[in-house]
Amino acid sequence: MSHERSRIGEMQRLADLFRRALLRRERAAADEMARAYAVAWKRIEAKLKALLDELAAAEERGEDVSLAWLFQRERLQTLQRQVEAEWHRWAADNARRLEAEQRAAIRAAGQDAEALTRAALGPPPPGVTLTWARLPHEALESLVGFTSDGTPLRALLDALGAEASQAVRETLIAGLATGENPRAIARRVKGEFDGNLARALRVARTETLRAYRTAALRHYRANDDVVKGWIWLAAVQGRGAGRTCASCWAMHGTTHSLDEIMDDHPNGRCAAAPWVRSWAELGFEGLPEGPETPKGVDLFARLTPQEQDRVLGQAGGAAYRAG
Repeated sequence: MSHERSRIGEMQRLADLFRRALLRRERAAADEMARAYAVAWKRIEAKLKALLDELAAAEERGEDVSLAWLFQRERLQTLQRQVEAEWHRWAADNARRLEAEQRAAIRAAGQDAEALTRAALGPPPPGVTLTWARLPHEALESLVGFTSDGTPLRALLDALGAEASQAVRETLIAGLATGENPRAIARRVKGEFDGNLARALRVARTETLRAYRTAALRHYRANDDVVKGWIWLAAVQGRGAGRTCASCWAMHGTTHSLDEIMDDHPNGRCAAAPWVRSWAELGFEGLPEGPETPKGVDLFARLTPQEQDRVLGQAGGAAYRAG
């Protein structure tokens, strides 16, 4: 039994190690994206400040600062074009960066899938060598630059630029119509722009993790003589367990066929570990059966009330403990 637990622990340890390495790379990419965004925003901010300064000066002169004034001399359109131009430049640079991250994640997925499978199987019988089919690079290239709904990554990021431009337009019009202070308008414009940055960063993380998981699943399918499915592993250990949602806690330890695809939520941190065939299924009798990963629902029941509340909230935790 202790041997089985050690195999479970080793697979969980490796899965956590690989997940942390992947998230470290993703965070580094996100930092680069945020820095590039800051440069783009400074150029937009200069245009926005010039427009708001012109608005304030017109008000001081007693001019009728109306919506018509905002559209005169293409004041608003110029700002919108600046927003879209800066975003498109940012999107082009970061689409390339994200595609490079996806390629790195795909390469890691192949290595990690093999390591996890070997850990799940444990030491082979004497004289037996486990071979692992490695997929050619071309078989995984289709995962790069595409999102889960089939939309190319660059097109999706560019579309966020058009949305940001429209949001800036609507914010300026609303602020002018209600007589809002120019500084308050500027803060709200930045808030709108920041919102699309947050969405872009969410896309980046989600798509990098998706490419990793999909590549791993393809490796498992290519080795279906040893791997019969996959096991849902959530971040249920360590400091990150409190940030794991109730749904992922419930999915942890569940088994799935190779035909199924992990449908994790955006920003998800779950992994698909190999569900391997037993040595008996592989034709070797008399060897210990492989370990079974503990179910998340059972692990959650063993948490302290305080730990449960961090996941469910106080009201949810109380309701859970009340059945």
